[in-house]
Amino acid sequence: MLAEVYKAGLMERTLYKHKRHSPVYYFKYGSVDDCIKLYEYLYYSVPESQYLTRKHEIIERFALEKGRSNLTPQQKEVKWRDIKKKFFEKKDEGS
Repeated sequence: MLAEVYKAGLMERTLYKHKRHSPVYYFKYGSVDDCIKLYEYLYYSVPESQYLTRKHEIIERFALEKGRSNLTPQQKEVKWRDIKKKFFEKKDEGS
């Protein structure tokens, strides 16, 4: 998988093996550019039915906060409204 990620233009990373939960592997990216590239690699040209929904929403929120989303201004406005409602507004206790 990492070879494909490198082909997409992301920097090379070390693949780590989780010490307690095997066989779990992970890699890390810290720069905004690499995080956005990874997001684009994972979610562009992929049907929504294949998204990891919670992770997609978190990275979309990150992209919007960093001003790096490819959404149109109208799409950003709608997306921000949805994100604010989901993550920032207090939920009605009676629901």
